[in-house]
Amino acid sequence: MSLSVNSAPSIAGLALSRTSAPRATEEQPGDKLMSLLTASDREVVYQATGRRVDDSSKIVSMFAVEIALDRQSGYLFAGQEISPAYLQLLATKYAGDEYSQSFGVAIDNALSYLTGQAPQAALDVTA
Repeated sequence: MSLSVNSAPSIAGLALSRTSAPRATEEQPGDKLMSLLTASDREVVYQATGRRVDDSSKIVSMFAVEIALDRQSGYLFAGQEISPAYLQLLATKYAGDEYSQSFGVAIDNALSYLTGQAPQAALDVTA
């Protein structure tokens, strides 16, 4: 799977310009990617996937990786919280591909958490 953000400087514009083209990660080595997640991001990931993420995590969900890559690219800019609108864009991006079911559950759980509702049954999305 390849992940990408295409010419969308941040979620603020809510543009659906996301694609599946590869995204460069030269700015942050893969083993440091999780350090880009904010404390709030980490809690959303935990609520969505049931897995805690820290800077030294070796196995993480693609949901966490997607958020970290969006932090790296500036799509989610510093200080910007994950919002339902951002999660809807993720849902749109992954609709119909091989990851749509696992992302769908993670996104639904994250939305439930953000809106104060009980999450669905956990699904391990670490592949």
